[in-house]
Amino acid sequence: MNTMLEEKRVSWLLAAVVALVGLVVSLAAFKARSAALRTVTRPAADAAVRGQTEEAARLIDRVLASDGRNVEALFVRACIRLQAGDFKAAREDIERLDSFRGGLPEVLILRELAAARDRAPQVGWTPAFVAALKKAGVNGSGQNLLQYMPTSRRSLSPEVVARLPGDDGFLVRAAEAGQPIAATLVDEAEQMVGQERPAVILLAAASVLVSPRVAEADRERATKSARALIGKLARENPDEMVLQAWAALSGGSDSSPLTQAEVARLEQVVSSTRISLRLSSVYDPLRSAYARVDPAQAREAAFQATFAFYPPPFHVALMRRTKATIESGDPRLGRRAGHAIERLARQVMEQGSLLDLSIGSMLLGRAAALAGDADLAAEADRKRKELQSLRAAADRFRFAAEWPVAGLMAELTDRKIHGELELLRELL
Repeated sequence: MNTMLEEKRVSWLLAAVVALVGLVVSLAAFKARSAALRTVTRPAADAAVRGQTEEAARLIDRVLASDGRNVEALFVRACIRLQAGDFKAAREDIERLDSFRGGLPEVLILRELAAARDRAPQVGWTPAFVAALKKAGVNGSGQNLLQYMPTSRRSLSPEVVARLPGDDGFLVRAAEAGQPIAATLVDEAEQMVGQERPAVILLAAASVLVSPRVAEADRERATKSARALIGKLARENPDEMVLQAWAALSGGSDSSPLTQAEVARLEQVVSSTRISLRLSSVYDPLRSAYARVDPAQAREAAFQATFAFYPPPFHVALMRRTKATIESGDPRLGRRAGHAIERLARQVMEQGSLLDLSIGSMLLGRAAALAGDADLAAEADRKRKELQSLRAAADRFRFAAEWPVAGLMAELTDRKIHGELELLRELL
């Protein structure tokens, strides 16, 4: 009897082990299959963002032929069909997506976009998308269906970049610079000191030379050439406040207080110049340059590269130097510096981007500390609170990063460059 019981236990155990092994193998196969499907889904979404609609449709149809219930693939195909203007087919995908995963914010937004584009395609994507985003109550990228961000970017080989001539070639080489920055690019930037080039090219060259990614062996010569380039930029753009302020601060050590002469120069700069250098001043030439090597990624590549050159880091030097000024204990000089920096801060905050508002509100707070002005400090605090509110709105736009719709991505990028704060306020 005991032997029979033992045999049954062994048989049951073996059966359980076999079942467990089978389950593990099945799960592994399922995971491998899901991973393989995601590998196709992502290239399809990337192709869609690049505007390669036929290729994107071919890739996503392959996924859905293997698994018609793949919700990521249904979402991507609905977006592709919306971009192509096939609203009937897009609505079919939207309804299937809703039947498999009800309550997704993507479904609500897709429906709103389909209705708006079908009704008035000439209006563009952004108004309907912003309205739907608010209606869906989306607060960030954590709710995204896609667990990746589709991108139009493709690697540019060094050979392709090297063949691009003139100013466009330098802009792309500067934007694509690695870590550390190649000595050949430092050499190219240094040569700009004695050349007649557009301001954005000189700005890119100066940004290369002051970058912390410059190799230690090249740093001393790069710093010297950067100061010469900053001075050249200021001489050739006498009415540009940002470049004048950068030049006024570039000669001193970051740890030293502002001198009487430097404060006097800042006072002169803020009373006689204005800011005309904007995000678009850098973005537009970069987009044009990238379009010469790969038009499909020009917008995204230019947007990412813009912040390597904009704004010139005058505010970094100013914050460090004014910290030392406060610590030096010269209240009269501090008040003068504070009043000058207040005027500079107000100009910066008028430029229309979240980055400019962030820098400007920081400078306004420093101006209040230098001047010992309680009212100005309260205003700076209000600006910081406004900034926090707008950053929360910007977080909502992270949800937009998953949408493989070339037209929508193009419009949102253009709005971020030309009036980002206005766009964010629409979401409040």
